[in-house]
Amino acid sequence: MTERLNLSLIQIACRPENSAMIIDTRTPEKSFPLILLVVCLSIFMATLDTTIVNISLPTISRYFDVGTGEVSWIILSYFLTVTSLLLAFGRLGDLLGFRKIFLWGILIFATGSFLCALAPGIAEIIFFRVLQGIGGGIIVAVGPAMISAFLPTTIRGRALGYVITSASIGLALGPVIGGFLTVYLGWRWIFLVNAPIGIVAALIGYKVLPKDLPRIKGSFDFLGASLIFACLALVIYGLNQGTQIGWESNPIVGSFSLAVLCAIGFLIRERRYPKPLVDLNLFKNLNFVLPNLGALLMLLAFAGALFVLPFYMELGLGFPTVVASLFLMIASIAAAVSAPIGGAINDRKGPGLACLAASASTLLAFLLFFFLDVDASGSQKIVLPFALVLMGIGYGMFAPPTLSIVLGQCPREQGLASSIMMTFRDMGVILGIALFETVFSATTQGDASVHHASSQIIALGFHHAAMLGIVASVMALVISLMIRNRVR
Repeated sequence: MTERLNLSLIQIACRPENSAMIIDTRTPEKSFPLILLVVCLSIFMATLDTTIVNISLPTISRYFDVGTGEVSWIILSYFLTVTSLLLAFGRLGDLLGFRKIFLWGILIFATGSFLCALAPGIAEIIFFRVLQGIGGGIIVAVGPAMISAFLPTTIRGRALGYVITSASIGLALGPVIGGFLTVYLGWRWIFLVNAPIGIVAALIGYKVLPKDLPRIKGSFDFLGASLIFACLALVIYGLNQGTQIGWESNPIVGSFSLAVLCAIGFLIRERRYPKPLVDLNLFKNLNFVLPNLGALLMLLAFAGALFVLPFYMELGLGFPTVVASLFLMIASIAAAVSAPIGGAINDRKGPGLACLAASASTLLAFLLFFFLDVDASGSQKIVLPFALVLMGIGYGMFAPPTLSIVLGQCPREQGLASSIMMTFRDMGVILGIALFETVFSATTQGDASVHHASSQIIALGFHHAAMLGIVASVMALVISLMIRNRVR
């Protein structure tokens, strides 16, 4: 399959009419598949890191003799950094050029991974995870934009599909690889494994990525970047900590209040600054807004379901942890397989059909989730993996066409467009986990007693959470119909 992909990329890239404006004409045409390989390797590395660490947290907690609150910041610090800096890195990519900033992102990420493995204490790990997050933010912000800028439009959707596949494979393999490394080699190897991947990606990228041609002119808005960083960081903190320390507590109310003030300051700054970080006029374009909202809703449903499903399967259905983890892999594998299909449909039939099929698949999945109960018979145990396949297909097929639409709206600022979409997607993940967890824990009487709740109560909490997925899927379906009509 890889050889056929490489051949098709070379054949299409050889057509002069499909050459992208940003590419240096001296770049060999055979570099197109290698450019895709560099982006896919980097995205795989960044997404693998979001799940490979989770399974090692209890081991790290015991090793340093710290509680779950401290060790949770190993995850939180990375996620805060990536999400909060996406817009800034997208703008820097447009100003400085994709090649330069992308290669720096890979090297920063690999260096942060190596330093995490050598860290003598929990505080040092958290600090180096922030460094990893800086590199990961650059990779996620600029990677999809390079696909749009460096590859012909004829195969852009398919190429983005392979990028989504790489991300899905990273998410699926993270727990498996992390568990193996932690048990047999030690927890430090979950960080060391990123270093060789990053080195290989950087070396190939240095050879094949086109030299940066002049892009947009302007200065970098440091104040705007600081305000949006503070706003998103405060929102993420509030959503992640609200259920633990109380939604009405002073820290949570204060974080949301400060986030609103930062958001207002950011909007004022962007309207007055001559070269803003974000062109607010983009949000007047429905072809830009609708795909971003759709991506947020689809990620909200997908991430929220993946958060509550382990509780339902282990505490409600009585599945062993290993079996539950294998079930969860079904959705990621389905997403990895279906993403190129969604990209191919986008290339041939347009984005509307792919988005419509994806949102319908997700809606059917959550309807099946809603009607599952605790006393799962053999037939219902078949329904659960089938529903997971449908959910994975929905997530995988929806991403490539929406990315393609958004990037197409900003031919001169594709780094900005890519980073805005990734910010919407990350906020969907955060909202999904926060909302699904809030509904589920409200039904099961909170985290303290969830392990003592009856299987019927666990199932009721899962059904209530599934209703959120149904609502989000219906809204995504409506948006898909609007995308279809507007594209036509």
